[in-house]
Amino acid sequence: GDCFVNKKNLFRCELALSLDVLYHLVEQDVYETYLRHLFLSAERYVIIYSSNKTMPKETVAAHERHREFTISVEKIAPEWELMREVENEFKPSGWADEEGSIADFFFLGKNPVHENSFFVWYPTRGDQAASYCSCNEKGPFF
Repeated sequence: GDCFVNKKNLFRCELALSLDVLYHLVEQDVYETYLRHLFLSAERYVIIYSSNKTMPKETVAAHERHREFTISVEKIAPEWELMREVENEFKPSGWADEEGSIADFFFLGKNPVHENSFFVWYPTRGDQAASYCSCNEKGPFF
């Protein structure tokens, strides 16, 4: 069901994050509700760390369902657009491989994206982590 109540806009911010969530939502209605809530909670940006490829149920674990979520976003939140995709450098060698992750980072912005705003990807500590920076007319914020 749809239980997200935000009458006082307590759950709205410039950036909403979804990390390793989407492909763990196996029920279609839960997945669609989650996406609606995710994009309703963001004012300007959404960062999603997930796979973005539909895969047959037989090829993945029972607690996973991989979908091309960008197609769902186009339907559920059409005012948002994919700004950038950053591929994960630590892909597993195969589906049975326990090391690595099949997810990538997806940066989405509300349409129209502000002219003076952009994403900068700053690697930190080698290629182990990264920081997000958005710059606007007031300067950068992290």
